[in-house]
Amino acid sequence: MVAPNNLDKPNNFEQAMKSPNKEKWMSIIEDEMEYMKSNHVWDLVDLLPNHRAIGNKWTNKIKS
Repeated sequence: MVAPNNLDKPNNFEQAMKSPNKEKWMSIIEDEMEYMKSNHVWDLVDLLPNHRAIGNKWTNKIKS
């Protein structure tokens, strides 16, 4: 994720959504999701019986 330098770095999604810069973080997240979708980063498929989905985690970074 690339964010303007004036944003504080949240440690997780919950902090980003409680931040005064909530709208900017949400816009950044939406842009990243659209980028991954347009580049076919994943395929959405049905989960097989008796299998678990793997987890994921956002990493929030402010690049200068």
